[in-house]
Amino acid sequence: MKENNSLENYIVKFENVIPETIYPNFFRVCKNFDYDKAKIYGDNKKETDETVRKALAYSLSDINAKSLTDIHWRNFLSFTFQNFVNDYQNLVRSGDGPFKINDIQVLKYVNMGHYKFHTDDGPQLHRRISCIYFINDNYEGGDLEFGFLHTEKKLIIKPKKNSMVIWPSNWMYPHSVRPVTKGERYSVVAWAL
Repeated sequence: MKENNSLENYIVKFENVIPETIYPNFFRVCKNFDYDKAKIYGDNKKETDETVRKALAYSLSDINAKSLTDIHWRNFLSFTFQNFVNDYQNLVRSGDGPFKINDIQVLKYVNMGHYKFHTDDGPQLHRRISCIYFINDNYEGGDLEFGFLHTEKKLIIKPKKNSMVIWPSNWMYPHSVRPVTKGERYSVVAWAL
């Protein structure tokens, strides 16, 4: 981490998140989930609006899931992501916390799938830390873009297979997913309280 307190210093990328012996199994399972249209929060309810968010989502947050596969991957990802959130906290010297992973979703973006600028914390969602794990990178488009308020400055992150980006969920970190123009983009999003 650099010494100055630039907003970009709180956006941290980690590589080789899942061991290479496990990664192919997880990617194969992700291709077979029964996805639904991804929702957004608005006016105290969840709704679908593909002009804002065009993606498919599969929740791994239900601890009472009937599928042992879902329970296995939820526990594995919660444990793995929690370790990276702890590393993130140590790296950015955050006095807040401890934070705990509380929500995990697998996302699939297909032709022109996108998510316009938004933040992950709000009146209905009290999230503190956001994580995106990039499952694959064999597609075009789908870059993660951060825009910083009151500036023209942008930070664009090209997804790299088996890597994760972690940042604060608050209003200072609006971000978007640029449209996927070719192929399918798989990722996992998780949040910590």
